[in-house]
Amino acid sequence: MRSRLASASRAALLLALTAVLVACDRTLTDAPRPAISTADTTLEVGEAAQLSARGFQADPAWTSSDTAVAKVLSTGYVTAMGPGTATVTAAGRGRTAAAAVHVRLPPTIAPSASTVAFAAYTGGSDAAAQSVAVANAGGSPLTGLAVETAYAAGGPADWLSVSLSATAAPAVLLLQPQTGRLAAGTYRATVRLASPLPRVAEARVAVTFSVGPA
Repeated sequence: MRSRLASASRAALLLALTAVLVACDRTLTDAPRPAISTADTTLEVGEAAQLSARGFQADPAWTSSDTAVAKVLSTGYVTAMGPGTATVTAAGRGRTAAAAVHVRLPPTIAPSASTVAFAAYTGGSDAAAQSVAVANAGGSPLTGLAVETAYAAGGPADWLSVSLSATAAPAVLLLQPQTGRLAAGTYRATVRLASPLPRVAEARVAVTFSVGPA
């Protein structure tokens, strides 16, 4: 009698264990494939993005293949540190998912010259026009370029004609001083190049116009 009970107990235990193993296997099989919300992310230096992971039974651990390019917190919050590409990985309980994070420099206004000088004589012909190339030293497109001229305090204004060949880099800044009725002397102006894009610093070109006596 005891032998039969023991056998029955063992059989029931084996059935229970089998059911548990089948259930576990079914859970692992039915679990969604692990993935990160965005498989390919592009950021500018200084920007950040929140990544999320799915297909994990618990919060995964986050790592970055290159923290000089992108740092990631335990929450999946990524900060762009420097130009390049890093792989951000979420891992937990034998499951992993990865995403590429591409980081590039923000657009940067880069004129080919920071100072330009002209010379002419009173009552004479205007000085020859000069051009300054305006490039983008960053990685993202540089658009919305605009120019503004500021003249030295106490001096005459509107003696410098300024034009920009395009509102997106590369462009050419054309400078043309006009002698007009200017008296002999030295005149100064600052041409400011700017863009409404975030994190784009203004660039300046200092212009000097020397007018000698006839």
